[in-house]
Amino acid sequence: GGYSNSTNLFTLNPGNGAYFQGNNAGFYDGILLKFDTSSTCLWSSYLGSSSNDYVYGLHCNSSKIYAVGYTQSLGYPTLNPVSNAYFQSSNGGGMDCYITTFKNCIQPVVNPALTNLPCNGNSLNLSANSVSGASYQWFGPSGFNSSTQNPIINNASSGNSGLYSLIINTSGGCSNSGILTITVNPSPISIINTISSVCQGDSIKLSTTSTNSINWSGPAGLTSNLQNVVIPNSSLTNSGVYFLTTTNTFSCSSTSSVFVTVNALPSLTISVNFTVCSGSAINLTSSSSPQYSWLGPNGFNSNLQNPSINTSNPQNQGYYYLTITDNQNCKNSDSTYVTVNLCTSIKETENQNCDFSVYPSPFKDFIIINNLCAVDEEKLMVKLINSEGKLIIYEKYKNLIQLQKLEAGIYVIIIENTNTLNYSKKIIKTTP
Repeated sequence: GGYSNSTNLFTLNPGNGAYFQGNNAGFYDGILLKFDTSSTCLWSSYLGSSSNDYVYGLHCNSSKIYAVGYTQSLGYPTLNPVSNAYFQSSNGGGMDCYITTFKNCIQPVVNPALTNLPCNGNSLNLSANSVSGASYQWFGPSGFNSSTQNPIINNASSGNSGLYSLIINTSGGCSNSGILTITVNPSPISIINTISSVCQGDSIKLSTTSTNSINWSGPAGLTSNLQNVVIPNSSLTNSGVYFLTTTNTFSCSSTSSVFVTVNALPSLTISVNFTVCSGSAINLTSSSSPQYSWLGPNGFNSNLQNPSINTSNPQNQGYYYLTITDNQNCKNSDSTYVTVNLCTSIKETENQNCDFSVYPSPFKDFIIINNLCAVDEEKLMVKLINSEGKLIIYEKYKNLIQLQKLEAGIYVIIIENTNTLNYSKKIIKTTP
């Protein structure tokens, strides 16, 4: 520091808001120069006004530069530092002494930033550039303030939208500020519609009403971008957590999940006496289950685990179907076939030299017999025997025999010629 009456002294403005006077404003002006350790000039400035101004002493520390001297200028540059500090704004007359203080620092660069997407419900991760030895002060909407370099605002909402200001103060007392505008965008709503418990073999149906970009993921490697997803013929490996992620036009996303259970079908085993004689019992048995539903020939149905048909007849022959239902309302089905035989010593026979046709069979009300033999029908007799071997009808041969009152069952019709067995055939009477 010192003084000079030169008008072309080398000057250098360091920028960043530093004090700088590029020209001599009077006769003698104070001069200030700052060099680094390699003697490179960092700052060169006049200090004065319209008359004579002298710098007679300098003192420096890490944060301040103090210049002292005297001035005859009426317009010497002054600045009130703080409230209640001693301050004289103008020359009191003649030659006044002065004390001028400069901050011994460079104004920091300030670059406030947001490092993640500003979405409703997400955090706002604020970031400030690093300045060695500096302190930070953030201010923002909804009364936000923080002295952290990189503060985080959790669970952001629209109330956090607005201007954020960042002030960086260096250890030398210099400061600078920057502004960041943040708009918190809405996040999409992800709603999954499904049935959370299904039975093995059923379809798993996943759907959402969202019209945003969609991504499904789940067990067994499921991935899909469809709004509605169907997994047909589900297996136990399809049990687990299904995730739905939706992303809107602001690139904001949300994820929801649901657990779907695929229940195994109940175990089913059917036992039965597969072949029975007409008149004996049909016994049906199955493995244990909360609910049973049997269906079978001749209108048979039962909700018992082990139902029986005490007195069977030919109409009970056929397939028997069982469906069981467990506590998860899962069902399993199986079937078995039961044969009802006419257990009698009488066998169907045909005379090699003669034949008859008997129809219909099964029948309801009557049968018709056609004589295909060259036999005198006046000499023929007709017998009808039930499954127990009991004779029901014994009468002269005729083509039409009315049997409306006959009970349902299996019968044998025998056509005789003078007590010689010529023809026998098994026929079935159904319920009217």
